[in-house]
Amino acid sequence: MDFMELAVAEATKSQTERPDAPKVGVAVAREGLLLASAHRGELRQGEHAEYTAIERKLRDAPLSDAALYTTLEPCFVRARPKRSCTEIILDARIRQVFIGIEDPDPVFSGRAIQALLQASVAVHFFDRGLQDKILDLNANFVAAAQTVGIGGEPAPHDLRQPRIAAVPATRQIVHLLQRKPEEIYSLTPGQFEELICDRLSEMGFDPQLVGGTNKPDGGVDIIACPRAPVAFPFLLAVQVKHHRIPSIKTGPSAVKDLQAVMLHQPFNVGLIVTNTTFTPDAKWFAMQRPNLVRLRDITDVTRWIKGDFLCDEEWREIPEAIELRPGLVIPVPGVVRDA
Repeated sequence: MDFMELAVAEATKSQTERPDAPKVGVAVAREGLLLASAHRGELRQGEHAEYTAIERKLRDAPLSDAALYTTLEPCFVRARPKRSCTEIILDARIRQVFIGIEDPDPVFSGRAIQALLQASVAVHFFDRGLQDKILDLNANFVAAAQTVGIGGEPAPHDLRQPRIAAVPATRQIVHLLQRKPEEIYSLTPGQFEELICDRLSEMGFDPQLVGGTNKPDGGVDIIACPRAPVAFPFLLAVQVKHHRIPSIKTGPSAVKDLQAVMLHQPFNVGLIVTNTTFTPDAKWFAMQRPNLVRLRDITDVTRWIKGDFLCDEEWREIPEAIELRPGLVIPVPGVVRDA
């Protein structure tokens, strides 16, 4: 039985209390056997599908070895005394969650996913074809959520504030991408930023997120400097570009924007990282000032996910030799290209 498809089928049965309410389906399974399925409003108007499945249908069942399949990222916060679906999942000790699409509300997008990952819950994502079905089914909800906030319930004030935050651990995402590289397109933009932070940390940098997804960041998503003391320290500015569709390329505007930041801020090196590729124009603009902005695409990110940070490709902006004046060509120490 395909529990992802079952969850989508449950979502189509949702009894929504208003046209822009989400249509959500859930399945709970253990070792290939279905324990329960549910949809929004199944037993009572407005009740969330996760609540119906876990609290109503499986209240006394041990679920520590069960997997939850839900078409929408679980709600992250609700007005008390109600508990969020994220809390319900964690309280049930479910250790594996499959999610269709992330919360479309920019305030909450990715927050439940991050909370699950931080609690050592393995998070996976539905196949892209099923994700498209879920988006089509929830077109009204997506449009409304991106405008007014989920369910008309405004987020607590502190969730809307710009932030400079310490980077949370993202090893669950790294392990997922090592097994299923294609899942990189299913990450939220915030998760991708945190992934790049994690990889920079593994390289020996001390990175910090700036601003946060969908919040002002001054043209820079991450700042970093070498963690270990060095004779000539430097400050790195990173812009991160995430695309849902692999064929979408990052264009020259990203390069121009970061170049402008580099000229007016005390950064020494600029880096643009994308989970797809760059357009020819973007590459051309970057090559005009290779000492200012460097580009890293999905090939580089894939290497980083595998822990390969010392590939010769990381030296591609460094020339083998420099012509200081006509006839005076100086080899750059340590740079040797393979023939």
